Amino acid sequence: MKNLVIILTFLCFWGGILSNAAARSSCSGLKVSPEIKVSTSFGQLRYDFSLNTDQITRLKAQNGYRESGLFIHGLATLTVHNEYEVGVKRYPLDWGKGYCIVPVVVNIFVGYETPRIYISNELEPDSCRYNLVLLHEQTHQRINIATLKYFLPIFEKAAAKIVKNMKPVKITSKKQIDKAVEEITKEFSDKFDKVVDLFVKELAIEQGKLDNNINYSMETKLCREFNSKKRQQSRQKSHQGNY
Repeated sequence: MKNLVIILTFLCFWGGILSNAAARSSCSGLKVSPEIKVSTSFGQLRYDFSLNTDQITRLKAQNGYRESGLFIHGLATLTVHNEYEVGVKRYPLDWGKGYCIVPVVVNIFVGYETPRIYISNELEPDSCRYNLVLLHEQTHQRINIATLKYFLPIFEKAAAKIVKNMKPVKITSKKQIDKAVEEITKEFSDKFDKVVDLFVKELAIEQGKLDNNINYSMETKLCREFNSKKRQQSRQKSHQGNY
């Protein structure tokens, strides 16, 4: 997970706005129970073999990440993107005193953009070191997918809890509808962004289970043993050729 960039929430406002035929004297008592729609994307994974080890190391440093040993030769990155949009319904008040604006649907997107794996062009293709680094970075991206899948129902439950406590917004004219939608969306986003922050923290924890000295040693040991066995087999074939 070497690099996570959180995109600032993009507030997208739209108004599937319908009027209720029966006027009301106030907004109190209006039921707020919008439909929750959660969507996601894992992004299109791409591979980059154009950088050398020093360039990958600098790329890591730019994002505050450092690895040691064999895994300085690879890097897995992505962007976490989240955005929300709210559809509302308007209820007119008696005697032309304005309207009650109520959210009827909340669309939520939390997903990945530009997942990418960098492998140093200094590694020999199909060598043990190359294959091990590639597998390590692919595992990072698999962890990204698994963690996001785990959180999707959590996002839905958290959103339902947030909207349950939201209240209608009163406006005095139709010109204020956009402002009301903005207010409703901001109220939701301020609270839901905390859920996304929790997701990002948990994602970092899961990635840390792969990026640690114990696992580094175990993975590097695989190549040492593989290369040692390969050299031994080569010597045996060489000796056999002398008879």
